[in-house]
Amino acid sequence: MSNIKSRKISIKASEAIAKTFVESGELGEKNNALDAARDTTQSALQECINQFALASEARKHFDSLDPTVQFGLQPRYIDTDCSFRVSVDTPELTYNCSESYETGVSEWDWRREADPRTHTPNAWWWFDSRALEVILATQGAEIANKLDLRKELEAKMFSHPLLIASVNASRAYNDWRDNMYDLKRRIENDIQGRSVSQVLNAWPELVDAINKYYDVPVVVQQPLKQPLSAVIAEVTTPLITQAAE
Repeated sequence: MSNIKSRKISIKASEAIAKTFVESGELGEKNNALDAARDTTQSALQECINQFALASEARKHFDSLDPTVQFGLQPRYIDTDCSFRVSVDTPELTYNCSESYETGVSEWDWRREADPRTHTPNAWWWFDSRALEVILATQGAEIANKLDLRKELEAKMFSHPLLIASVNASRAYNDWRDNMYDLKRRIENDIQGRSVSQVLNAWPELVDAINKYYDVPVVVQQPLKQPLSAVIAEVTTPLITQAAE
């Protein structure tokens, strides 16, 4: 034990100790809670997007088409991404980014399926910019606008409460991760080259992380806060009393 306490903490050890500390205990629990909140709000946002898409005019029109028109006579590859712009403009938050309508089907599935319609017949029903240009030229602006799923989703999701909640949750998690990275680096830099004893005297909170790294229990000794004169008095008082008796 004494050898461990006198050992100098190496770069490798400092990195491992700092990593363990920021990922465990209360810090680890908070990280997990923020991560879970981010996932929950993102899932709720995606479900909202899916519901808007399923109820759109683009979907209704697509379902009315003949399958040969929907995907072509021999479909080989179809774009698997329907991304669109999302934005928030409120007094509290300004945000611009992109989101996607997710079908859960990958490009790998489509490339290996002889006819994608037999795999997920309702997965792809939006119209890309080229298709919309053809519809605009042949059927006019009214129907082309109805079939522009991206534009519809952009309008419906503008400053939507679920979008705001997702943005706030993501930012809270990212800010926390940035802070934990800074804390980890600070701990690494400050304990490198110092003895285990020096580190524990200054930061006893690291004892569990140090024990885990060295796999040897290290006892943190409490500092001698009581004056020595008081200790002498406590010890000698019973002896003086006994002598007087």
